[in-house]
Amino acid sequence: MSEISALQARLAQEQSRNRELHGCLMELGSGVASAHREMSDYESKVQNTLNESSNRINSSHENIIRAHELQLEIDKLYVRFKNMELANKKIRACNKKKYYDFSNYRTIRKIVQGMLDNLNLNMISDAVIYKSVEKEHLKTPDYWLTSVLLSIMAWKNDDKALAERATEISIQLDKKNSSIFYMLFNIRMGREEAALKWFKVYQECDLKGSDQETFLMLFSMLSKTIHDNVEDKIKYEIIDFINRVIAMNAKSEGYDEQAILDSIEHYLLRMKGDDPLKTTILKRCLTDYADMADIVVSAQNNINILQFIMDVSNVSELEKNTYLEQFINDEIAKPNNVEIDVYDEIEYNELVISCNGDMQLTEAIYTERQEKRKKELNLISEMIDWIYNRNSDESVNSQVRKNMYTLTGNLQRKAAEQYAEHYRSRQKDIHPAVLGDYSTEIDFNNREGEGQKITNHYETERDTQLSQIKLTLAIIGAIIGAGGLALTIYLMNPMCLLISAVSAALVVYNIVSNNMQRKHINETCVLNIKNKNDIMDSLFTEYQEYKQLLTEYDGYFDKVLDMIDQF
Repeated sequence: MSEISALQARLAQEQSRNRELHGCLMELGSGVASAHREMSDYESKVQNTLNESSNRINSSHENIIRAHELQLEIDKLYVRFKNMELANKKIRACNKKKYYDFSNYRTIRKIVQGMLDNLNLNMISDAVIYKSVEKEHLKTPDYWLTSVLLSIMAWKNDDKALAERATEISIQLDKKNSSIFYMLFNIRMGREEAALKWFKVYQECDLKGSDQETFLMLFSMLSKTIHDNVEDKIKYEIIDFINRVIAMNAKSEGYDEQAILDSIEHYLLRMKGDDPLKTTILKRCLTDYADMADIVVSAQNNINILQFIMDVSNVSELEKNTYLEQFINDEIAKPNNVEIDVYDEIEYNELVISCNGDMQLTEAIYTERQEKRKKELNLISEMIDWIYNRNSDESVNSQVRKNMYTLTGNLQRKAAEQYAEHYRSRQKDIHPAVLGDYSTEIDFNNREGEGQKITNHYETERDTQLSQIKLTLAIIGAIIGAGGLALTIYLMNPMCLLISAVSAALVVYNIVSNNMQRKHINETCVLNIKNKNDIMDSLFTEYQEYKQLLTEYDGYFDKVLDMIDQF
């Protein structure tokens, strides 16, 4: 008994110690959990701090990159600014050189300009003119315009020997510009035969890209003589020269006539407007409606083409005079071999300023200009571009546009004919159509045939559906009924007659149902035929309106050709 008490006391003691240990463990666990929470919080704070620092570093890096890029852009702009500043200084230096070093050329130009502007050689005394000319000639013996002026004065005073000698020197110095000037001068003086003589001299020169405006100017001035009372030989000579230059250009540029016609047609197509059709049934049912609409739009475009040609042909007298006067001024002001380097330098530096100091762009544009001037006369493509494709900020003198259109008249006519042929060849009267569940190709020249096609289609469909109606249930019902009747007789049981009654009802139901289906199919066939014929009537009506509109617009094509032939 005492041992049990001792064991109980010891057990109580161990339990007490166990509770104490458990309390310590709980306290220790609580401390560990608290420490873990604090560590987690600290880790979160550290992670947030690191993320924030990383974001700040990335942001700072991006700011540094942006600042670097901005600095590079500033450096580029600064370089451009210095390029523009330097270009401006060079232009001032060149203008100063023009004013002081080339004053003798300027004096000659002023005298010639005054003579051409007034066409009165008696306005200034011979002594004054000769004194000025001889003085400037001593300064500029290599300037073709000085020799030209001397020849004109000698011609005025019937000094044939001096006139011929001065003319010969001017031709030796600059054959092309001298022949152009003598031609302009003789035309202004009303001496057309002499002008044509110098026109022949001009033909002997090589035509480069820089001669494009000169050629157009010569044609515009000489075109007057083509329509006046001059010999047919002279007319044909001028026309032959023009045609030879155009043919030579087409060949040298790598174009054939078809390529030129395609280029003109491309510009004509760009004048097209919107779809003028108001048809709804055609649009809904014909699968090629888009092509039909484009044909009408192309035909309607004849109006736009006609208006364009009329605008080209309409040139006021003021525009004519301004054009001729400006060209003469430009011809006189054209730099000679001594001045050309300075003028090129001015042009280059003006281009630097217009390109905002971008030297790469400047070099590209300037090189393209120089190459164009040195190449063979690129007349045809340039004329077509001037006629149709100049931007609004590149104003084209109306007389220039008219001259170019006249020069390319044969090509313009052929291109217009090709344009009309292309949209006319696409026109057809058979079109694929979808009318609900009915697809076909409609021949709009055969309304009766289309009606018959509709009838045949739906009657064939009707016959197919009718052939699928069977008396299967009636046959099965009859067999069952016969079996039920035999069973009734054999068993002598009246209840078996119910089987025969049910089978008889099944036979009747099948027959009645089939009759109703046949009636519905026949009615549907008649209704489909009627509906599709109604739609077909609407299609034919709208198609006739379409054809009338197409014929009306296509009629303007003859007016287009008549207008072209008037050039």
